[in-house]
Formats: sequence, C-alpha cells, structure tokens
Amino acid sequence: DLDNEAFTRGVQQPQEAYLYFPITNEIKIGEGKSAVRRIFDGQVTFDAFEIKILREFKEYCTKLKVQFDSYWRDCVLLRFLQANHFKFEKTLNTVREHSKWRVLKLPPKMTNDISNFLNSGIVYIQGRDHRFRPIIVLNPYKLDLKQMNAEIMIDSMTFLLELSLIHI
Repeated sequence: DLDNEAFTRGVQQPQEAYLYFPITNEIKIGEGKSAVRRIFDGQVTFDAFEIKILREFKEYCTKLKVQFDSYWRDCVLLRFLQANHFKFEKTLNTVREHSKWRVLKLPPKMTNDISNFLNSGIVYIQGRDHRFRPIIVLNPYKLDLKQMNAEIMIDSMTFLLELSLIHI
C-alpha cells in the first residue's frame, strides 16, 4: 500500500517547497465562468463567483437530498464544477461516478503486477520542477499494448498518482 516505506523513501517534498507561494496568474486566470483555476487547494481564496457557484451547487444537491462525505471539500467540488463547465447536473453525475470509483479503487494496493509495471520504466517520478511539482515521465514507446493489461496500467497509474498526492 502507499505506506510502504521502502517505496516512498526519498520522495518526500523538500523543506524549501513549503516556502514557495504561487503568484496570482499561476493560481487562476480570468473571471467568472471563463476563468481557469489551476490551484484549488492550499492557501487560496475563492472569488465571489466561485463562492456563489459553490453555494448554488450545494443548494441544488440539497434539494435532491444528496450528501457528501468529507472528501468533497469546497476545493474539490469547485474543481469538478470547473471541469463540467459549471453545469450542475453534469457535475453531480461526475461526482457520483468519481465517488463510486474511489470506493472501488482507493486506497490502491501494491501488487506484483503494479510493481512490475512501475519497475518497467514506462512511467516514473523524476525529481521536481522549479515550482517543486513532481515530474512524472511517461515512456509510451516501452508500452506493449498487446501484452499489457489495461486494468494493470490504470491501477499502476492510480498508485503512482496517489503516491505523488499523498507522499510527494
């Protein structure tokens, strides 16, 4: 699992990363529905439109008797709203599908198949960029689609991405 110390050793975020604060246009560009927010979580403040759309979406969900677990913080809901162009019905469907996927797939478990995939060099984490984000390298030329199981690929990528979210 993701607490496997041998797998996660050496991938923790360096201390200086905690001193990096993105500038405004790295966080969000534009206004209203046409805005593109890149950073949803951390020390960010939502603007009036975002606060309003979150409130309206929650009211919409309340009318439909939809309840959210603790995963669905405002920053996550806003990310899903933006991805669905602020269309409430579409966003709610995406939230439901994502919730089902989370129950089935998280937390990911390290298996021999996942270990073999991650050790193949098809995908790996290679340091950090100048903003301390992990650099994930993908070598598709190493991928043999005739021999590789799609479920193993998805599970391996899920493991790697969850590792980067939790430990990096």
